[in-house]
Amino acid sequence: MIGLWDDQFERCLKQYHIKKSGIEQTSRGMSMTDLPAIRAIVLGHGKILVGTKNGEVLEVDKGGPMTILAQVKGENFCRRECFMRILKRK
Repeated sequence: MIGLWDDQFERCLKQYHIKKSGIEQTSRGMSMTDLPAIRAIVLGHGKILVGTKNGEVLEVDKGGPMTILAQVKGENFCRRECFMRILKRK
């Protein structure tokens, strides 16, 4: 689950639950599990980029739709590098 908080971290403004059923059909991959562990998160330009422990990089629109941008497999792949490459494409 992702929580979007106010500037003072006093109030949760919105919650996003990452579930297989909530992933857009146009995604470049398939979510492996519901509610995966989050490893990285970046907020900006009306979107939230999320990296999961399962190797998925998701784009979450603040309105709700979620899209898998990349799905990384294998322990040796540098997930941070993949995440940064996707950020640069925006």
